[in-house]
This record gives sequence, structure tokens and C-alpha cells, in this order.
Amino acid sequence: MKSLIIEHLKNHSSSWSLGAFGALGEFSQDQHEPLLVAPDEQLTIATARGGIRVDQLDQVVPIAYETIRRHRDHWGQAVAFCLPEAIAKMSNRKVITELGADDNSILAEHRQHVIFDLGLATPYVNVCVRTADNDLISALRAVAGTSILAPECSAFRHILHHHPHRIFISRLARLEVYQPIGVDKSPEGPHTHVLPKLLAAGLHHAANTPIPQGMISGLMLYPENPCFDLLGNEYAFKKASFDTFQALLTQYGLPGYLHEKERLLTAWQQHIDADSYPEPADRLGRLAARIALRQAFQMHRDCPRLKPWRQRFDRPEKQGAA
Repeated sequence: MKSLIIEHLKNHSSSWSLGAFGALGEFSQDQHEPLLVAPDEQLTIATARGGIRVDQLDQVVPIAYETIRRHRDHWGQAVAFCLPEAIAKMSNRKVITELGADDNSILAEHRQHVIFDLGLATPYVNVCVRTADNDLISALRAVAGTSILAPECSAFRHILHHHPHRIFISRLARLEVYQPIGVDKSPEGPHTHVLPKLLAAGLHHAANTPIPQGMISGLMLYPENPCFDLLGNEYAFKKASFDTFQALLTQYGLPGYLHEKERLLTAWQQHIDADSYPEPADRLGRLAARIALRQAFQMHRDCPRLKPWRQRFDRPEKQGAA
């Protein structure tokens, strides 16, 4: 697992995230972007725009999975580095709280800066900001002990004005974002999202993310997608990227998902009629069927036998569902 993390920290085509449903930090790097910290056995990378550090891998379970995308022929793919729920718990603060100097920052130059937990009540990730700006420190101290989500709280306004570092911390990793907050749209590279309406759902991850009950992701890896880049721009199907992730899926995927993909593709390859194929038994199986057919289409676009299978198991009106 350590070698897998190092490999993808070094790969500019991979990206990462850490957070909860409604509060997320994301990290990526450009191909020739200078590194302030290069990935090695310390499992750390940093650029002028942000950084990641993996602090421990004890009891971590990697879970590889695929998800539906709205584009008719695409899918998402990820590896969730998970901990059992009881071990994954963090501070779960519900009010803005000053934590003092950030002794655990990725870069030494930030260790005297002051860090504040935003108190977003996310049980498995501490969402924080860090700053050396005295005006912002004073403003956040003035609202410490109150909820940042309260209508009268001015913290978000001050944060948007001063653009402090955003820090996301789980039991296994830390993700830091240094570049300014995007106002009209998210900037390229490391950035963050805090969406109060989604936070109100009280979820750690989206409901259509197939992470088993009782497991919590402490860091997410997104290897290069074979159909589109980090900005969502479509390109010609990359078979090598597809094969690389399928190997991860074989090693770390959920057995029921893998079984259904193999069952459906075997039936299609054996010229079994789509209408006679037994419907997958559960939601995970239906997801596997849809994605297996999208992947078969990318590799066999001219095969007419795919059409009835896709019409039955991946109908256009189901886009966005799982």
C-alpha cells in the first residue's frame, strides 16, 4: 500500500481528496510544477499551491471502486483508504475553536501560524483554517465558541476576504491548500469546497459511493481516468490507464461488484441474449452492470451486440443514478 501511495503522489495525472460530504479539500499538481517536498518514504508532497501528508497506515483498508458519471459513456474511479468507524473518529467540534500554533504543518515555515477548527461537526475530519494574519486571527477569536453556520456568524466573510490556508485532517492524513479561495469557480489545482446545505445531510460520503458500512475514508485517490482529464475534458480512450485501474480494482475492489462485472461481460461475450440475462440482485450489481457495459463500449465501439445490452441495463433516462 505504501508503494501505491508513493507511486500516485509522484504521478501528476492522479489527484486526491480528503473531507466529508459538503466539506472537501482536493489536491493535484501540474506536470512540471516545482515541488517543495518530493514524495518519498515519508509519504508527503507539497507545492506552492498545497500539499498532502499520510501520517499512518495502521489498520487502513484500501477499497477501489467505480462510479457512474452523467456522460453517457464515462465512469469515475477511485481508491478510498479507509479505517473502521470507531478508529476514524476525530474531534467533531461544533463551534469555532482556536488550536494554537500549527506544530503539525507540512511545511516548517507554517508551524508558528495559528490554526482554527471551523467546528463543522464532521465526525471523521477536522476542517480548519491557518493564518499568520493578525486581522484574521482577531476576527476568528472574536467568534470563537460560536457556530460558523449560524446566520449571524461573520467567520465565512472574514475567511473569504483573507484567504487563509485550508487544512483537512483525518486519522490517517492531512491535506493543505495554500492558494486563494475560488469565488466564482474553483481554481485549478488544490482547492476546497464548504457547502452548508450538503453538510446538513450529516453524511461522510455521497450515498452512491460504494464504501461498506462501518468503514470511513480518511483519504481518497483518483488515478488517471481513461476517458477524461482532471478538468473533465474528454480525450481518446487510454487503454493503459484503464488496465492500471482494473488491476487495482481486482486487488482492492468489492467481491460482489467484481463478480457481477465478470458475470455480465462473460454473458455478452458468449452471445447470450440481453433479454434473457438475469437482472443483478442489488444496487451494487446494477452499478457494476452499467459500468461494465460503458467500458465494453469504449473498447468495442463498433460491436452491434452492445446496443440491446445498454438499452436494457444502462438506459439514458437513468443518468446520474446509481
